[in-house]
Amino acid sequence: MALMMQLLILVLLPMAFLLPPGAEAGEIIGGWEAQPHSRPYMACLDIRRGDKRSHCGGFLVVENFVLTAAHCNGDKISVCLGAHDINQGEPSQQKLSVRRRIPHPQYNRETRNNDLMLLPVYYYV
Repeated sequence: MALMMQLLILVLLPMAFLLPPGAEAGEIIGGWEAQPHSRPYMACLDIRRGDKRSHCGGFLVVENFVLTAAHCNGDKISVCLGAHDINQGEPSQQKLSVRRRIPHPQYNRETRNNDLMLLPVYYYV
């Protein structure tokens, strides 16, 4: 398992260098709603920091790993997959727990350079 995680990091983190410094996305401009369940790898993160709650996006890169932004960190993170509308209780939704957080080793909170984080996840039982 540790070797697989190291290999994933070696493969995924270099992609961060393809992003321009300070690259951010606050919203999609000029976009449109996707066909329901046409993007099963998209993830919605529920992030809790103390009594505050926020959401971030990410995507499933392999069965047990989600890639997201390093600034999407908190005390507790859960991941929802298979949802078209996170506010609806769809039978296709899967809730996952985050085992640990692996932020890019050169993530800079001030500039948000290297704003990537890998999340090993497991399914709720």
